[in-house]
Amino acid sequence: MIYSVDKIENNVAALVGDGGDMVYIDISSLGFDIKQHDILLYDEDTAVFRPDKSGSDGIRYKREEENKKRLKKLFDR
Repeated sequence: MIYSVDKIENNVAALVGDGGDMVYIDISSLGFDIKQHDILLYDEDTAVFRPDKSGSDGIRYKREEENKKRLKKLFDR
Protein backbone atom coordinates (compact mmCIF):
# COMPACT_ATOMS: atom_id res chain seq x y z
CA MET A 1 0.00 0.00 0.00
CA ILE A 2 1.17 3.54 -0.70
CA TYR A 3 0.96 6.34 1.87
CA SER A 4 1.68 10.04 1.64
CA VAL A 5 2.94 11.98 4.67
CA ASP A 6 0.20 14.55 5.22
CA LYS A 7 1.65 16.30 8.26
CA ILE A 8 4.03 15.81 11.17
CA GLU A 9 3.33 17.17 14.65
CA ASN A 10 4.95 16.28 17.97
CA ASN A 11 6.93 13.40 16.43
CA VAL A 12 3.73 11.80 15.02
CA ALA A 13 3.15 11.55 11.27
CA ALA A 14 -0.33 11.55 9.77
CA LEU A 15 -0.29 9.37 6.67
CA VAL A 16 -2.95 9.26 3.95
CA GLY A 17 -3.35 5.95 2.15
CA ASP A 18 -4.47 5.22 -1.39
CA GLY A 19 -8.03 4.68 -0.25
CA GLY A 20 -8.10 7.88 1.78
CA ASP A 21 -7.55 6.09 5.09
CA MET A 22 -5.52 7.87 7.75
CA VAL A 23 -2.75 6.22 9.75
CA TYR A 24 -0.83 7.86 12.61
CA ILE A 25 2.69 6.64 13.41
CA ASP A 26 5.48 7.68 15.73
CA ILE A 27 8.24 8.76 13.35
CA SER A 28 10.96 7.55 15.70
CA SER A 29 9.77 3.98 15.01
CA LEU A 30 10.56 4.27 11.29
CA GLY A 31 14.34 4.23 11.44
CA PHE A 32 14.68 6.88 8.71
CA ASP A 33 13.85 10.56 8.32
CA ILE A 34 10.66 11.74 6.64
CA LYS A 35 9.17 15.09 5.75
CA GLN A 36 5.76 16.32 4.71
CA HIS A 37 4.60 14.94 1.32
CA ASP A 38 7.09 12.06 1.30
CA ILE A 39 5.78 8.78 -0.12
CA LEU A 40 6.01 5.64 2.00
CA LEU A 41 5.37 2.07 0.93
CA TYR A 42 3.80 -0.29 3.45
CA ASP A 43 4.64 -3.97 3.26
CA GLU A 44 1.66 -5.85 4.70
CA ASP A 45 3.64 -9.09 5.10
CA THR A 46 6.29 -7.54 7.34
CA ALA A 47 4.16 -4.62 8.66
CA VAL A 48 7.01 -2.20 7.84
CA PHE A 49 7.02 1.20 6.15
CA ARG A 50 9.85 2.09 3.79
CA PRO A 51 10.53 5.23 1.78
CA ASP A 52 9.64 5.17 -1.92
CA LYS A 53 12.82 6.14 -3.73
CA SER A 54 11.55 5.54 -7.27
CA GLY A 55 9.84 8.50 -8.83
CA SER A 56 8.76 10.10 -5.58
CA ASP A 57 8.54 13.58 -7.09
CA GLY A 58 5.91 12.58 -9.65
CA ILE A 59 3.95 10.58 -7.12
CA ARG A 60 4.27 13.39 -4.57
CA TYR A 61 2.84 15.93 -7.05
CA LYS A 62 -0.03 13.58 -7.90
CA ARG A 63 -0.82 13.01 -4.20
CA GLU A 64 -0.73 16.73 -3.46
CA GLU A 65 -3.19 17.40 -6.28
CA GLU A 66 -5.48 14.58 -5.13
CA ASN A 67 -5.39 15.85 -1.55
CA LYS A 68 -6.16 19.41 -2.67
CA LYS A 69 -9.19 18.15 -4.62
CA ARG A 70 -10.41 16.12 -1.61
CA LEU A 71 -10.09 19.12 0.70
CA LYS A 72 -11.84 21.41 -1.75
CA LYS A 73 -14.67 18.91 -2.14
CA LEU A 74 -14.93 18.48 1.62
CA PHE A 75 -15.03 22.17 2.51
CA ASP A 76 -16.87 23.57 -0.53
CA ARG A 77 -20.20 21.99 0.34
